[in-house]
Amino acid sequence: MDAGDRFGDYVIIKNLAAGGMAVVYLARKMGMGGFTKPVAMKVILPQFATNRDFIEMFLNEARLAVHLTHSNIAQILDLGEINGQYFISMEFCHGADLQQISRKTRKSGKLLPLPYAAKILSQSCEGMYYAHTKVDDNNVPLGIVHRDISPHNILLTFDGVAKVIDFGIAKAKVTAKEEDDGVLKGKFSYMSPEQIRGMPIDPRSDVFALGIVLWEICTGASLYREKSELLTMEAILRKPVPKPRELRGDMPPDLEA
Repeated sequence: MDAGDRFGDYVIIKNLAAGGMAVVYLARKMGMGGFTKPVAMKVILPQFATNRDFIEMFLNEARLAVHLTHSNIAQILDLGEINGQYFISMEFCHGADLQQISRKTRKSGKLLPLPYAAKILSQSCEGMYYAHTKVDDNNVPLGIVHRDISPHNILLTFDGVAKVIDFGIAKAKVTAKEEDDGVLKGKFSYMSPEQIRGMPIDPRSDVFALGIVLWEICTGASLYREKSELLTMEAILRKPVPKPRELRGDMPPDLEA
């Protein structure tokens, strides 16, 4: 879709990002009396619209995230299907993700100030703690695990608020069916050892990934990104973690710990 195209009650403004299976647009929700609202809209690519497994995973993202109302989690606003194309509309978080921020700081030869790094990750942790401890209307824990925490999925708005996005492969007791043994989902360089081994995982796997993100944005280096996925997985299982102060001398002992 191009800028100006109509998609149901939405008007496309521009393309924000494109992945292998979906496109994210900046769009405007049109309503009565001239009401409009900017949203981020994730639309499944047409060639995947008939893949029932992928559609179910896509719908699970909305079913999970609709339960989550927290200032540090991007809010799901709508879920639908128009002319065979499934979409989720989400709160538009005007800003940049940590991957973009880290890339720019590295190119400039600078490091993210430590108070900023700590604040961004503390807010991300608040959002994930909320998700991890969320219960349903009967006070039964939902058992949500994101499973894909990475710099790409943490947005920092220009208002200074960190928001976790993309619960597309999250696992919850109430929605997820059992997966085939040996299937790995997520970004390899941010997986926990248990996730790599195909073991049952819980919220600690997300905490492990958040720790990697904090280490990387503080040091400006990659912790587990190797030349291949296999080497990356072996590094997570066996490689000792370098002390942050070896790469950044102004790291306070408490933050390093």
